[in-house]
Amino acid sequence: MTTRNPLDTVSRNVLIFPANEDSHRFALMEFSQEGANHPHGYSSTTALNLHASYGKCINDTRVNPIVVSNQLERSLNGTYIVYFNINVRLPINRSVARVVGVDPKHPGPKPFYRGDLFVVKKRDWPGPPVNIGGASHRIWLDCPTGMLEIVKKFLKDNVVNRMATLIEDEKMVRKIREEAAKDPLDPYTNPLSLQNWKYPYKDRTDRTITNLEKYRNKQIVREANRDSCTTCGIDDQSDLKVCAGCKAVKYCSRECQKTDWKNHKSQCTQGRA
Repeated sequence: MTTRNPLDTVSRNVLIFPANEDSHRFALMEFSQEGANHPHGYSSTTALNLHASYGKCINDTRVNPIVVSNQLERSLNGTYIVYFNINVRLPINRSVARVVGVDPKHPGPKPFYRGDLFVVKKRDWPGPPVNIGGASHRIWLDCPTGMLEIVKKFLKDNVVNRMATLIEDEKMVRKIREEAAKDPLDPYTNPLSLQNWKYPYKDRTDRTITNLEKYRNKQIVREANRDSCTTCGIDDQSDLKVCAGCKAVKYCSRECQKTDWKNHKSQCTQGRA
């Protein structure tokens, strides 16, 4: 059982995909009480400090967990958290774009990772709980270098799955929070649970959804004016075909159109409405 105070600031090795660089890197970063003062750090006494990276966009921080097991290299097994941002004011993440095969200059209408992306490793606090605002305690561990390929695969899958439905997911979150607002004990809405925060949470889901939809519509128009396939990105194809439903996107073949249909379906339906 560890004797470290759960409120102590610690430095751990973190996997970073910088927004303005072409490749990933590992670096030491601080996990502190101040870092816990953001939307996805409120449930922990300490967390990765993201304020310097995201600034005023901190409330658009989002997370994805990765649970790794059955790896021959046992140090890789465990629970990881992927921190990223979806605020369209932040730059497209170039290093992630290279990993998933997206052109950062022409990312398409789907939402994409914004700002820096961080991968951290954690485990539950083994000691007795300390009652501080109902927050939990975690042991933060160094992210092993062997985790890189697992994270790359996760990012590729996530671009196809979560990012394709991000706007719809945000709308669902908004409904959940509207219901939670009726509960005086909910940590997002109860003033007593927020009074000790240096950076109180402000629900800006409506604004986030509006900005994402504006970006998507702008990108649809921009992509329609480009002579390239929406799916594979091949340029200067004389036989590009325009989608018969929305007249907004182009494909070089029926195979590319079928591949993109899962992502394009909601946009195409809106275009015909």
